[in-house]
Amino acid sequence: MRLSNLLVGASIAGALLTACTTDEITIPKSELYAREFIKKFGVIDPDRDLNSATHSEINVVTTRPTDVKVYADINGKRYLFAEGHKLSGTTPLTFDVPKSVKEVIVDIDGRLIKTPLGGTVRANSTGRAIWEKKDNVVEITREDYRGLTDEGVMAFKDYLPEEVDNIGKVTQNFSFVANGDFTIYPVYWCTASYNTLGIYYIDEEKNEMVHIPFYTNKIFPIDGTQGNLIYTFEDPYAEDYVPAKDNIPLIDESRPLDASVPLNNQELKPADFNNNGLTSFLDFQDEDWYIFKRRYILKLQEQHRYYFSGHPFSEYFDIDYLIKDSHFDPAKERKIFVSGIEVEAKDETHVNIVKLSMGPLNDWKYPVDEQDSHPSNKEVKGWKSRGIHVSIATGTKFGMYIRAWYMTDQGIPKPSIDNVDIVRLPLDPETGLPKKDQYRRFYSEAKYNPEIGGSNVFGATYMYKAPTGTYRVLGFEDYGEDVHDLNDMMFFISSEIHQDIPDVNDKDKPEPEPYQWLIAAEDLAGTYDWDFNDAVFAVSATTIVDGEENGAKKTRITVEPLAAGGTLPIYVMFNGTITDDQGDGNGQELGLGHYNIGPELHRWLGGYYRSPINVKEPVASASGTPLSFMVDGEWSLTDEYQDRPSWTQNDVKGMGGFYILVNPSNSLNYIQTAISRFDVELLNDESHFHKVTPPSSFDKQDQVVVSPEMLCLESSWYWPMEECGIHEVYFNFESWLKGDTKEWYADPIHWDAQRVVKRK
Repeated sequence: MRLSNLLVGASIAGALLTACTTDEITIPKSELYAREFIKKFGVIDPDRDLNSATHSEINVVTTRPTDVKVYADINGKRYLFAEGHKLSGTTPLTFDVPKSVKEVIVDIDGRLIKTPLGGTVRANSTGRAIWEKKDNVVEITREDYRGLTDEGVMAFKDYLPEEVDNIGKVTQNFSFVANGDFTIYPVYWCTASYNTLGIYYIDEEKNEMVHIPFYTNKIFPIDGTQGNLIYTFEDPYAEDYVPAKDNIPLIDESRPLDASVPLNNQELKPADFNNNGLTSFLDFQDEDWYIFKRRYILKLQEQHRYYFSGHPFSEYFDIDYLIKDSHFDPAKERKIFVSGIEVEAKDETHVNIVKLSMGPLNDWKYPVDEQDSHPSNKEVKGWKSRGIHVSIATGTKFGMYIRAWYMTDQGIPKPSIDNVDIVRLPLDPETGLPKKDQYRRFYSEAKYNPEIGGSNVFGATYMYKAPTGTYRVLGFEDYGEDVHDLNDMMFFISSEIHQDIPDVNDKDKPEPEPYQWLIAAEDLAGTYDWDFNDAVFAVSATTIVDGEENGAKKTRITVEPLAAGGTLPIYVMFNGTITDDQGDGNGQELGLGHYNIGPELHRWLGGYYRSPINVKEPVASASGTPLSFMVDGEWSLTDEYQDRPSWTQNDVKGMGGFYILVNPSNSLNYIQTAISRFDVELLNDESHFHKVTPPSSFDKQDQVVVSPEMLCLESSWYWPMEECGIHEVYFNFESWLKGDTKEWYADPIHWDAQRVVKRK
């Protein structure tokens, strides 16, 4: 597109030189428009970009023929910008995105990877290479307890009420894509079953579904703590850390914490406890101590179930502090479990204990085999949920499942540490479903589930906004014969980095569609109402690169009519080399030229040119069938397209070759064909036609004063109603033209919602 040009002083001088002749002087419509625009708005900032699209690129590196798609998330919705078919080696993918987009999501054979614009994505970094190592794709570790309020737990419970069919209330057919580490917290169950939560993913190399179970409700954790989900009727905020009377040596200086563990006089080997291979505790950093505590202290804790019952505990800790618990009975053994530890280096091969976290100190209770994890007969004062830390290779597609065990099951053992190993099930080559084994599993992706009670939905997820942050909630149905309340087991997912919470791939949502830019134009008819609604249409573009044809590149462009606010016949035009393609694969090469895209705009929207369409009501009612065509080689809606070999000096520049043709005499009689070549000689006849053209960087290079006849805007923009100037509807428009960096249309506080037209 080209901004209307007004070469400063030149047009005035030309008019004076010809004024004495008898020939009639005709001033071009674009020049008249430019004069009025400058009179109204003044001279705009020459660096003001009136095109919201920007041309960008990423590089994709694959070791075998691979299908690739490039997406971006904009205002909560995912859009498609480029496709690559059977790409191999290093392939640059170029495409247009809105200027607000800073990163894209690359789909490589179903695995999603985020990368900044201009970045490089390598297929072998997504997890495929390490699937051969089985459990290295997914690593599960325990984390500390996290406090929860009873109000918070009840909010999870009440959102998906018991004995109610909750299908349709939440996202219910989904998988995830790993963005980074995250933590799962058990929060509620209501079931007679023993259910095991796990993660599954597809090993494409072996054509197997890998199941990694890691948590079962109603059984005590193997580390001897009181449970992964516990509650108390008392004050939950008692001190957890018990200070030592003196530093307690872990080994070698005196007896160990539990005399039954033969560690006396044994030296430790620091290299066994950290990933850096350090040979001295004196060199340990925070991360090394973290690994030491996890591998040594907690490992021993699992193996021997440390507890203390007065002696020799009292030698190192203030026992009087502990017996403040009113429920402490000296006649009974009081088990107090190690839940945390602080240590420091004593020398190269020994450590001292500085503090032990002996907890829970309160009277915490575990629901064990109760049907409802939330007791209803007493007031609960607080909850603790133990975190399940999950680390998955970034970009890996995975889902969640539960393995249900009913009390009536015969011959199938109740879940325990002995039967929750990783399971790999072959996929049926015809159906893609995993082969059956003895266990009953329900998956987050509905296609893997049997239909029970009229539905194959057994998983639910939604975002929950709590006072402490926003979390992703998981819910599962374990029965379904009566209702699918989806609340039999409930969890929430948290992450230190919010964007690491895995992306949800909702199977019930349609595939991402190409992004639409809006092009809005004045028809230069002389009314100068500045409403920019005389012609409004949407343009979407998807770059396609074919690896089987040596990286041949083309762009699929689709045009959709939106509004025709003028009362003159008006046409959407395109200048370039195109192939007519309506998606049936039978495109006809039309070559280089000027083309009308669709019939006259009013007619395209089902009306007549003397009656404005979709500019008088708050929501557009008329619509027209979108039309598509292909452009070979590189293409861009930005000025990037001006340098392509197919262009000539006189062709339209900017906005990818789109412009508007106005035909006041109606000599074209509406042009009924969808896409057809236009006689370029007619374009020079200003008695029948005038062009509305886009701004171009050539204008700026020639130091021409510019005034916009066309604007290219993001899809969030709404066009003004008839006779409502764009500067009246969008309060910051004028200052934005003159260089102000204020946002002028994305935020509703900056425009008058009563005087715009929204798409239906």
